[in-house]
Amino acid sequence: MFFIREITVGGASRVPEEAVLARIRDGLSETFFGVVPRTHALWYPKAALAQRLLFEFPVLAAVELSLSSPHSLHAELRERAPEALWCMTDSCFFMDGSGFAFSPAPPEAYSKYDRFFAPPEASSTPAAAPFGQQIEGTRMAAIRSFLRALEGLSLAPSSVR
Repeated sequence: MFFIREITVGGASRVPEEAVLARIRDGLSETFFGVVPRTHALWYPKAALAQRLLFEFPVLAAVELSLSSPHSLHAELRERAPEALWCMTDSCFFMDGSGFAFSPAPPEAYSKYDRFFAPPEASSTPAAAPFGQQIEGTRMAAIRSFLRALEGLSLAPSSVR
């Protein structure tokens, strides 16, 4: 019949392919109403699987699921590109152009990107890590534009507090 037996993943470089496959297999392992397997090509939970991957892997900007045949599911992933850093007391996290924080940044990246610092009281606990949080895109764009204008005046700002 029309059951998904093969799953392929493309576009992943920072997310382990095996982890993505495991999440998809897990999402397909149940049934609808205890009867219809979620692996049925006509009724697989496309939107729910994509949302789950986006939630579990913040580095992903988009997930597109498609059937290449009635038996093959393909997940095409688009990862976020780092544009700036969201910094806490002792660590920084990559942010994309929309201001979305998605993964820890190594110390060697600290001098390569604009850095936005959280207030000390907001960064005093490990639970305050900004994964999945977002600086409003227009606000971040305005601040970055201001930083570029300062560079035009021969000033070299590298962080915002």
